[in-house]
Amino acid sequence: FSSDNNYSTGAFSLEAGYEPDSLNLITLSGWVNIQKMLSHYDITETFWNTDHVKTVEMLEPTVRTNRYNTFSGELAYQKTFRNDGGILTFSYSIDGNPNSTDNNIIVKPVLNYPDYHRHSFNTEHTIQQISQIDYFATLRKKHQIEAGGKYTLRSHVADSQDELWDFEARSWVIDNSNVNDLDYKQHIFAAYASYGYKFSKVTLKAGTRMEYTLNRGLSKSASGDITFDNSNFNIVPYFNAAWQIDPKSSLALSYTRRLDRPSVSYLNPFIFEESPYSRMHGNPDLRTVVSDALTLTYRTVGDQWDLMARTYGSLCNNKIEYLSVVGSDGVKVSTYENAVVYDHIDCMVSVGWNPSGKFNLQVSGDVGYNSYYAPTLDQRNGGWNWYVSASGNASLGRGATAFASGGAYGGDITLQRTYYGVDYE
Repeated sequence: FSSDNNYSTGAFSLEAGYEPDSLNLITLSGWVNIQKMLSHYDITETFWNTDHVKTVEMLEPTVRTNRYNTFSGELAYQKTFRNDGGILTFSYSIDGNPNSTDNNIIVKPVLNYPDYHRHSFNTEHTIQQISQIDYFATLRKKHQIEAGGKYTLRSHVADSQDELWDFEARSWVIDNSNVNDLDYKQHIFAAYASYGYKFSKVTLKAGTRMEYTLNRGLSKSASGDITFDNSNFNIVPYFNAAWQIDPKSSLALSYTRRLDRPSVSYLNPFIFEESPYSRMHGNPDLRTVVSDALTLTYRTVGDQWDLMARTYGSLCNNKIEYLSVVGSDGVKVSTYENAVVYDHIDCMVSVGWNPSGKFNLQVSGDVGYNSYYAPTLDQRNGGWNWYVSASGNASLGRGATAFASGGAYGGDITLQRTYYGVDYE
């Protein structure tokens, strides 16, 4: 396998604000980012049977063009009240990413495989719109209240075209069997409220968020249209406690339930042929991933140094994993499933040293363990991951500054993949 990739990118951004008085503020912001990647692949695939006899060999020169375009904009109004200092905010935002993939797969047979040429073109347009209202106030310097609501609408349209080259007729033939288009909308209704209280050295805060998610999609293919609906209702509690041990040290404990919704690319059942022996598709039946996380953080500072130590752990019973199964025909089919029980724990330490105003050094390290178990596949995997990094800068005088950074990390673990290598940066 070898590849040659060429990238081109461009971006534009805008920020504006209007403040008619000290109690009212209107802001506008937005940006556009355009990216294109042209890739040339030279792939050799060889297959052996269980007797170690070579059965198939092919060369696959492939050309792929990916366009990743994104845009974002937000309009917000903020109102501050004189009596309690409360802040009320209304906001509307829109984000989009019109993307496309143009894939040309050519097979030059070496052993026991016919000539093959497939061209597929897929466009995806996703637009997300969010309307939100939030209120925050501090009462009598000890009580904090927050409340708000949010409505999110995600719209997605995917269209594709697949064609095979007829070597005898020397023309393209539309192949609808490998096409699966998608029209999709996701509605998310959310409301939250929290209360906080500040003692002399201890601050407590607790709250909850309720979310109802409705997914509706229409999958269009040669075999017929498929309409799918699924919905999720989740209650997300959270609790934070912070203790100011002394003016230079603090300890914080937090618990939260976290939601991770599958992206549209995970849901899209479009069948993407990576090669004649490898295919992948999304899964429209995916559910929201729910995990419970606990974090303990300690911070302390000295005259010339600072230290932070953190321990983080999470438990999840329906993690989405990218799973691959090889069928009796030798074709690997990959998709996403809520199939994994996932446990994670890690410890991180970060130390900063600033002996003078002209030099500072920051060193960080993290080590964690991941455990994966898929009951339906009866597969397990687990392993360690870690990283260390260091950065520093020094003032050279007359406005000049020297900066250096470096790091190393390793241990990339999933259910069906274990990477023991070490990467440097």
